[in-house]
Amino acid sequence: MIAPFFVLAMAAPKLDNPADAATLPVVMDLFNTFVAGFTLAKQGASVANPLINTGALGAGVFNNSRQVVFVLQDLAARYVGVNLQFWDYDPSTPSTLEAQYVQPILARYQADAAANPGQNNNISHLVTLAAEALQGKLPPPQPPAPTIVGAGVVGVHTQFNRQGKPVGRAQIGLVFQFSTSMDRATLANVGNYTVTFITQKRVRGQIKTTYKPIRLFSATTDPSNTSVIVATRSYASNYPRGGRVVLSGTGSSGLTSAAGVPLGQDFIFNITPRASSIDGALGRQVVGQHIPLASGPV
Repeated sequence: MIAPFFVLAMAAPKLDNPADAATLPVVMDLFNTFVAGFTLAKQGASVANPLINTGALGAGVFNNSRQVVFVLQDLAARYVGVNLQFWDYDPSTPSTLEAQYVQPILARYQADAAANPGQNNNISHLVTLAAEALQGKLPPPQPPAPTIVGAGVVGVHTQFNRQGKPVGRAQIGLVFQFSTSMDRATLANVGNYTVTFITQKRVRGQIKTTYKPIRLFSATTDPSNTSVIVATRSYASNYPRGGRVVLSGTGSSGLTSAAGVPLGQDFIFNITPRASSIDGALGRQVVGQHIPLASGPV
């Protein structure tokens, strides 16, 4: 007994100029047509992800592009949840078009959606990216914004004797670790870090809290520029009630990744009493180490 099969008819636009095949209106028209047709086929199927046999629809006298038709059917099938078997293409063509167009479009869409879900996580943006890719105008995806993945307190020495050994008590250093390599100029800029300690006094029967600034000695990066030690001119005794550190991620000179993407906002961390740690730090805390810093004052 021959298994039943269904015939699905879909209409492609007739183009007067083949150069219009990858323009956004044509791409949008084709994508919507394929989504509607594949959705109808899926609704009438007896399996969850039916197989649809298809080909270069409208790529004859209607002047549509074989590449455009393939890519948009591929994207529409992924969106609806159906499988496609392409006919009338060379055996190597589907994998070539997947690598050249489909995968870069999906990678860019996922990156854009992650960076700005409210604006970029929609089908209209996907189709726009498809049109740009098919016109050869798809720019590379925007690198993700850097994030702070760890923070802690260390002891640092800023004075040394002639033998290179540290002199005096270790002062407070604040360590921050980032998710990616940072721009060294912004990472080593002490102006991007504001450290304060808490003072409290009673005013008219109420406790008034004030944050007073701590002088900074230097901001020293590691060779990979993924972490920084902000050396302060302060000791644990300067923080009897704790303090606060603010990292500047905005403005023209704010913390920026090596790829040129800014941190995007200012981050505030609380320093616990006697600077034993950074409260609410993300990732691994580095507490109690003593790291000599040979760099001089800024």
